[in-house]
Amino acid sequence: ATVNLCNPGDSEYIGFDTQQAFDSTADSVKWIQDGMLIHTGNGFNVYTENPSGMIYAILTDSFQCEAIDSFYLETTQNLISTITPDTSICQGDSIQMVLTGSGTSFIWSPLTGLSETNMTNPMASPTANTNYQVITFNGSGCTDTAYVFVEVKTGITVEAGEDMTACPDEM
Repeated sequence: ATVNLCNPGDSEYIGFDTQQAFDSTADSVKWIQDGMLIHTGNGFNVYTENPSGMIYAILTDSFQCEAIDSFYLETTQNLISTITPDTSICQGDSIQMVLTGSGTSFIWSPLTGLSETNMTNPMASPTANTNYQVITFNGSGCTDTAYVFVEVKTGITVEAGEDMTACPDEM
């Protein structure tokens, strides 16, 4: 079995009905991860902050008979590590959106002004101020969302009056 925890602060209670495991009550339950004892007792909460990996439950009854079960704890925090900060571009320019992290698929929106909507680093060429959203997914069903605001600045026009021709000795 696999337990997936996606967001900081997520937790799930993991436990056994020791009566069902032995037809009697277990005298002890030890929970082991990476060779280290992480808990004793029938159950406990695992959190997103716990490291991913196999967790083994060793149940021992009064006759010293053991039953062992295990599950894989998949913890994922912040599928998006970094993303392009909010930025400004001049009208007609483009910017490369940069997204890094552990996600495996991506959906950017709105489509307006984007070269692609399902890649990590699309080019954005908005014609007006746009707040882009990206949702990233991993194979465990976790998602993460981030936003990038792109301000589009219009060019300035310089008007110095009517055009004229001047010779160097007339200046």
